[in-house]
Amino acid sequence: MVESLYKEDSELAGDKLLKKFFSECSNPKQGDIKGFPSTPTTIQEVTKTLTKIIWQVSGYHSALNFSQPVSYGYAPFRPAGLRMPLPSLTNF
Repeated sequence: MVESLYKEDSELAGDKLLKKFFSECSNPKQGDIKGFPSTPTTIQEVTKTLTKIIWQVSGYHSALNFSQPVSYGYAPFRPAGLRMPLPSLTNF
């Protein structure tokens, strides 16, 4: 998609919305994403950055979190409501 929108690297400089996105993500007072480029310079850099974002919020997140129902789905591991504090191991 990126390569269909931008034919040359020089076209990135004219996209104000893309520059604002990169600026906000790299700004320590806003997005504060370490290592995020402050301005888009090449089409490959934009493609690589957007690919990482899409992977992190989709496949990577799913791979890490879809296994949680296995442990949290068993009621004694995580009761829905506690009426009293959990017993300590010394009380057994």
